[in-house]
Amino acid sequence: MSLVMLDTVPAKVRELASSQEWLEKLTSGHPEVGVRLVSTSYPDMREAWARVCEHSDPEFPTFFFHAALELWARWERLPKAGKKQCQATVAKIASAAKKLASLLERHGSEIDFVRGSRLTFHHVAVRARTIQQERGGVLPPPGPWEYALKDSVIEAPGLPEFLRALAHELRPPRVPRDTAIRPTKAAGASAGRTFMVRSLSVFLHDAFGSPRFDVVAATVNTLMDDAANPLDANHAGKLASDLF
Repeated sequence: MSLVMLDTVPAKVRELASSQEWLEKLTSGHPEVGVRLVSTSYPDMREAWARVCEHSDPEFPTFFFHAALELWARWERLPKAGKKQCQATVAKIASAAKKLASLLERHGSEIDFVRGSRLTFHHVAVRARTIQQERGGVLPPPGPWEYALKDSVIEAPGLPEFLRALAHELRPPRVPRDTAIRPTKAAGASAGRTFMVRSLSVFLHDAFGSPRFDVVAATVNTLMDDAANPLDANHAGKLASDLF
């Protein structure tokens, strides 16, 4: 790849940015995103890289490069439904898991009779390893020998206990970071940019003790490649002010 890079880009990042294969993989087929972050065609990143390199850990600029390139993928993975709708959907799944746990306990003898043997967590765990290939016709169902093999001497939990644990895991005791970072209006036209600003602000705050909104603004402007509607540090600060 023929690429003229900014003089403030550190050597390790230069090496990564010079690999078309690596950029293709990390950017889900959009290597131009990674190129923009280091190219002299985007001079606003010169000072941003200089600021990033102030960190005491020489590996931090590489972590920053990874984090910046992953922002698009993280945003695309987030659900765009409203927060209350998401919470209601997950609560229904948790309730269903608890209901299924009770049904398994209540009808255990009937399940064992229909199967011809006692159903355990181990049976389900063994089947889960190959169920996709089985459904695709690639592999047959496990035989008695596969079920007899055990990975550990530690006794597996019962299926009802597993399902109740699943129900509790679906209701976390605290608000996860991505839930807090995601914009309230996740389906809005500028929601992706807002998410990037908020995510990168938290990342830099964790590293420096300060969100460094000048670096955030330059990086997000470069990632979005939107010269018509650029961010400045003040605007970036307003978009993430509730996080600090």
